Amino acid sequence: MIVRLARFFFAVSFAAMLATPALAQFLISVQQNGQAAGVTNGGTVTINAAAVGKSVSAAVTLTNVGATSASFSAAPQILGSGDFTSDAAPVTVGGLGSTTFHIVFNPATAAQDVSQFIWTFTVALPAGSTGTPVVGVISLNLVGTAPNMIVNIIQTGGNSVPVPGGGTFQFPATPVNSTSSLTIAISNTGSGSSPINSITATGSAFTLQGVPLLPLTLNGGSQLQLTAQFAPSSVGAQTGSLQISMGTGSYTASLAGTGTADILSYQLTQDGKTSALAASQTITMDGTNVGATSSVVVQFQNTGTVAVSVGSIGTSGGVFTITDGPFLPVTLQPQQSNTVTLTFAPTQPGPVTGRLLIGTDTFVLNGTGLGPLLQFSYQVSGGASVPVAASGTVSFPPIAVGQTESLQFTITNAGTATASVVSAGVLDTTGVFSAGNLGALPIQLAPNATTSFSLGFAPKAVGPASTDIVVNSQTFSLTGIASAPPALPAYHFTGASGTQQPFTQPSLGLSLNTAYPIALTGTLTITVASSYFVADPAVQFSTGGLQVPFYIPANTLQAVFPSGSTAIQLQTGTIAGTIVVSPAFAVASGGNVTPVNAPGLQLTVPAQAPTILAATAAVSSAAGAPTTLLVQIIGYTTTRSLGQAKFTFTASSGFTLGASQVTVDLTGASTLWFLSTASQPTGGEFDVEIPFNLGGGSSGANLSDSISGVSIVLANGTGSSNTVQVAVP
Repeated sequence: MIVRLARFFFAVSFAAMLATPALAQFLISVQQNGQAAGVTNGGTVTINAAAVGKSVSAAVTLTNVGATSASFSAAPQILGSGDFTSDAAPVTVGGLGSTTFHIVFNPATAAQDVSQFIWTFTVALPAGSTGTPVVGVISLNLVGTAPNMIVNIIQTGGNSVPVPGGGTFQFPATPVNSTSSLTIAISNTGSGSSPINSITATGSAFTLQGVPLLPLTLNGGSQLQLTAQFAPSSVGAQTGSLQISMGTGSYTASLAGTGTADILSYQLTQDGKTSALAASQTITMDGTNVGATSSVVVQFQNTGTVAVSVGSIGTSGGVFTITDGPFLPVTLQPQQSNTVTLTFAPTQPGPVTGRLLIGTDTFVLNGTGLGPLLQFSYQVSGGASVPVAASGTVSFPPIAVGQTESLQFTITNAGTATASVVSAGVLDTTGVFSAGNLGALPIQLAPNATTSFSLGFAPKAVGPASTDIVVNSQTFSLTGIASAPPALPAYHFTGASGTQQPFTQPSLGLSLNTAYPIALTGTLTITVASSYFVADPAVQFSTGGLQVPFYIPANTLQAVFPSGSTAIQLQTGTIAGTIVVSPAFAVASGGNVTPVNAPGLQLTVPAQAPTILAATAAVSSAAGAPTTLLVQIIGYTTTRSLGQAKFTFTASSGFTLGASQVTVDLTGASTLWFLSTASQPTGGEFDVEIPFNLGGGSSGANLSDSISGVSIVLANGTGSSNTVQVAVP
């Protein structure tokens, strides 16, 4: 039952009651299939019959919500086809009273039935009132529906043929171990819906496909299709049944089919020779070069006594095709035959399989493509071999900058003829990727033979890197990802430290506090800060220059210098100041791992009194000229300054000197020298020559004989030098 506008009806009725409280007013309730619902006067009541000829009723209750009684003096009228009837009888309904009657629908057809229910009543006037009694009408629109369920067989071309209950669904003669099918449609051509509760098939050779989840409701004008299959396992007639439970009743029909023996025979013509061929047998094609083709001819003949229709001929396997055959479907009369040409066109070397289908018979197809076939794989140390297709990717495992990784790239000839490898390598100019152990090219690979070469990955920067591997005309991507190297551990200097004497060559070394897992390279750099404006160029490493490289092997501590030693000497020079030795570290591939504000080694050359390294004395006496004693003093002064030079002469045996000490002021001369550009390459070193006139001359006396030696002391603002004694020749 369909109920419409129940709430709206109550609102209208309530308003009418307020307007005319004395008159009768009716609420209408319709109960159908165990459910009750209100309907408005003039509304529609829909009743759905289970099937044509099966009646169904709805109970209608009229409730008088007015204060006065209403009288139905005659039976109601039902206008329409006559499929609707009612048991309503004349009755008087008092105020707040009710009456119930039934409307019965018994469809004669499955078409929709539209009728009208009309029942006239008279309302009594209130006591003491005069006038004409009020006449009212109960009016209902009646709609009746009924399903009409038909089971059809859908023929080729889409025609539907009804199969009545008790009829037969006849399958075509079907070879044993093959399948034939029929399309069955359940159609509802009526105006009402009907449930379908179950669909089953009996008989071991019969099955149903496409049955939906049941139960379901099939509305009027709708259709449900499913497939019945016949798969005989033996020769002869076989039967079953189709059973459908619907709201309109049960439907049963027979399923019938006949299993037949194979009636097609086959012959194979290959390389000019013809041989018998049985269904399911294997057809082996000749070995064929890649890019070429080979063919065989299969003849099929109807050896039975009735015509046979072959509706399908096809192949699977990709490289097997039908290049000549009949238009399908093809009908073979008894003893009539036809042929198909089967062509094999291999696209790569090696064995391949497929299938040939003729009607319901299948044949296994085998073929072998001839020619070379290079296949590729790679293997990281300790890992499994990974195949890689053409244009595929070869990937290194992630490593840190400074580390190296290698893998083995393998080329295999999986073909049937010798393959030539004329070129192989990586297209990388950065040094991040490398290839090795290639051997002499070209390489000839026999079938199933392999050759390998190594690939290396030594990242210089954090992040991904890639290049290409090329083998003949094949290209592969080569990729790797580098992470940052671990932080450098703390380090310390060994050997020289603190204050160092000038004009010396102390040794120093560099050592990590803990071992580092990656080989390191580095540089020690000297920075000179002079206290006297000029940096001494003599300050340098023993190898020359202000820088020296070093190397720290992986998992070791000490830096190794170019000489192979773990120590390096440097010259302190002859000028007071500081010498700072700063290290820089990098992993072997070039990534910088020097800590921020990396500490260095500071050496101090102090300001000191002059130092005399050597002194000589020489006498010059030319004929007729005074005798001259020339004293030469070699040394250095870290303050680049000289003050007084004090000479103390020693008399020879038998002589007495009137004055034995002489002081010479070198301040002016030394200042001019150390301020000159010419002095800068020599640092704090000096070479002083001081002549002494000993007199003599024309007398020919050799006054130098009176002096056996002289001692020398130099002084500046810092102090006095060492004393040097020089013999006078």
